[in-house]
Amino acid sequence: MPSLLVSENPPKRYGNAHANIVPYQTFATTDGWIALSVGNDSQFQKLCDAAGCAELAADERFATNPARVAHRVELTANLSAIFAQRTREEWLRLLNAAKVPHGAINSVPQALAHPQAIARAMVQYVPHPTAGEIKLVAPPARFSSTSAQIQRHPPLLGEHTDEVLRELGFADRDLAHLRATGAI
Repeated sequence: MPSLLVSENPPKRYGNAHANIVPYQTFATTDGWIALSVGNDSQFQKLCDAAGCAELAADERFATNPARVAHRVELTANLSAIFAQRTREEWLRLLNAAKVPHGAINSVPQALAHPQAIARAMVQYVPHPTAGEIKLVAPPARFSSTSAQIQRHPPLLGEHTDEVLRELGFADRDLAHLRATGAI
């Protein structure tokens, strides 16, 4: 967005990558994905040291962020091959120790089993009239004065039609007419 405001040219799309910072994207490991956020040259040097590829940091094509942006394809190919050699947990430990900004990309089951999701009770059990007790994802926003909570089960087809139409000002006779004509 900042480049659009300065140049008035829409930025190119890079998927999970950043348009102006390289490497700042996702990488596949042997068993999952990580997000890497290398925001400056010092962090790039730390990444290369931790990953055992100091030659990339010394290469003039990758020594500075502008150079890395210009040679994005080559650098990303090199890093993709390197990240594909270890597990996600190995990379998380190495990058954490090197103080390189990063994070795990969790699958939905991993995210819901994460200690933070459990502590925040992100999975809630709700009674349902036809399915018994069902699991739903809780509202993610939590406020100190107001607690967002699941109020009721997902509705059955047409379960709240009358309620919604009454809120919109329809009278009982209107509902009866709509029902008689097959509109609801």
